[in-house]
Amino acid sequence: TGSLIVESGEGQSRLATLLPTVHIVMVPESKLTTDLHTWSAEREEGIATNVTVISGPSKTADIEFTLTLGAHGPKRVIAILYAD
Repeated sequence: TGSLIVESGEGQSRLATLLPTVHIVMVPESKLTTDLHTWSAEREEGIATNVTVISGPSKTADIEFTLTLGAHGPKRVIAILYAD
């Protein structure tokens, strides 16, 4: 398994990570890392104030204790890896 780390800021809204039911992302192999700690240590320019980590569909049972998938963010994530 894996997670996508998406930074947002001026001109880069978080809505792109929260609204679509299917999130398709193209990832160059050079951006792959082993874990969150390694990723943060490699960030020369620092970390944005808004970071979204997408690890799979969200789950909630807040409404009438009924389990709902994808309440916040995509229900499906498609990551396409390519050599750069």
